[in-house]
Amino acid sequence: MGSKTGDQARWNKMRRKKIARRLEMRTLRKELHAKAAAPPPARPA
Repeated sequence: MGSKTGDQARWNKMRRKKIARRLEMRTLRKELHAKAAAPPPARPA
């Protein structure tokens, strides 16, 4: 395998990882935001 092909494969692998990490963080952030926006559960008196 030539150096260009190997470099491209490595580059794409890193890119896919970066995009996956970004998407995961985005969903986590959305969940946290929804959790924070929800009113706290009422405590029994």
